[in-house]
Amino acid sequence: MMVKFANAPISWGINEFGIDSAMKPDQMLDELKLAGYGGTELGDYGFFPVDREQLRDVVKSRELDMIGAFCCYALWDPSEHEKGRAYARKVAQQLCQFSDQEYPPHIVLSDNVCDPVRIKNTGKITKKMSLPDDKWKILTSEVAYLSKLIQDEFGLGVHYHPHCGSFVEAPWEIEALVRDVPELRLIFDTAHITMGAASKPMYCLEFLNRFPGRVYSFHFKDYDSNVKGKDYFELVNNGCFPELGCGIVDFDGIRKWQRDNDFRGWIVVEQDILENADACPLQSAIRNMGFLRNLYEEKQSRL
Repeated sequence: MMVKFANAPISWGINEFGIDSAMKPDQMLDELKLAGYGGTELGDYGFFPVDREQLRDVVKSRELDMIGAFCCYALWDPSEHEKGRAYARKVAQQLCQFSDQEYPPHIVLSDNVCDPVRIKNTGKITKKMSLPDDKWKILTSEVAYLSKLIQDEFGLGVHYHPHCGSFVEAPWEIEALVRDVPELRLIFDTAHITMGAASKPMYCLEFLNRFPGRVYSFHFKDYDSNVKGKDYFELVNNGCFPELGCGIVDFDGIRKWQRDNDFRGWIVVEQDILENADACPLQSAIRNMGFLRNLYEEKQSRL
């Protein structure tokens, strides 16, 4: 097993929800590097330099890798497809500057968090709240279409990120997606999958054991099921995604699964910050790296 550790701009408040942040890219990357990580994701388009040569320089001058870029739109709504595809092409053009890496970058695709019922009921979704068959077919067809489009035009992979508050959150939705899009692989977000399974930490390992070939890489995030909030966004702001080791995610079990299945690739930490002015991203990044080093280096040395 060979894993590499990265961190994401959302850990510094750079997110896909249009919330302003005063964080500057140089400071964010310097802190990420200082905390010991070897890679980053793109974050919102325009946070890093849009010019591709400048983008490559700002990342590679710090000896970092570019892991991927988040792309979300309402996959079940045909009226949103043109705009979503255009955004995917735009970020793919930037990612192409890093195709010479050992692990070329990829697009992290997700359904948008926009439906009021799903946002309000995240973590406790019922089957009645899932998409009807006709809209589900639109969603899965769009996932397959975009994957082929980006591969054909840019030679980059598209991997799917189940996301709480979206229409691919609950276990039966995730399993239907991998069934209906046979070539699709997941960005396995440990907290979103645990939260979407109604706070059942055993579901992460259950899925990994049932679908071992369907996971491309990992987003490491913990989940605290005791945090209260009226909807997805309030839950995040109230701390439902704490630092690694402070929630209910079975990271030890996941590490064992990775070892048993000879997983090789990136683990990207996400310490979600939306509007929490009291957050200290650098200190969280350092503590999360300490957790990872203890989880992987010490336990592997005992094998």
